[in-house]
Amino acid sequence: MDNRDKGTNKKLWLIIVMIVVIVILLGVIAFLSGKDHGKTTPKVVKTVKVESATTKKSQSQVASSMNNSQKSQSSSVNTGLQVGSLGPRQTAAVIAYYIGQKGFYGMNPWSQVSDASRKPVMDISKIPDSLNLSQPGTGLEYTFTESDGRGYGGACFYTLSNNGQTVNIYNVTPGMDPNAQVAPVNSSSLADIVQFANHDNMADAIRQAANNIQIQDNE
Repeated sequence: MDNRDKGTNKKLWLIIVMIVVIVILLGVIAFLSGKDHGKTTPKVVKTVKVESATTKKSQSQVASSMNNSQKSQSSSVNTGLQVGSLGPRQTAAVIAYYIGQKGFYGMNPWSQVSDASRKPVMDISKIPDSLNLSQPGTGLEYTFTESDGRGYGGACFYTLSNNGQTVNIYNVTPGMDPNAQVAPVNSSSLADIVQFANHDNMADAIRQAANNIQIQDNE
């Protein structure tokens, strides 16, 4: 082999080596580029997760606000008068309000019991034999009076049914036939009377008026 062939072979090998180096470099560059691209992908996922957490927090706050609103409404409803929790004075006060608003025969014991200065009294006594009531209930009459013994426009009183759920309202005035049977001017369920007062948003006023009433038990 002459020197010319040897020079040609060296050049050929050099070219092959350069091509191999270039291919290797391109492969390394492609690998590194793919690796960097793989690293950036989780950042997008992380951002999505943060947004999802924020959304969940917002939804949780909305749900909490709705629950608080419902509790507030429930609490507001529960501040009304409840039939099962009425004591004698509150029962007298709510009945007095009902009578006053309905205006049976001009009776208005509410003006009496709601005014502490008049020292209202709820007089509880047995119905006298001389009084023939068509609805005597338990046999007790509950009469609205004042501390000086005055009644309100005659005898404004009520009786309660044996289960305590029906109120019979009476107005006995002087000059009535003592032998005649006296019918109530109105009979209503205690539940309806309480509902009437709650509808007028009078629960607090009735509780306050009840504190003015002195119970006088003459059974």
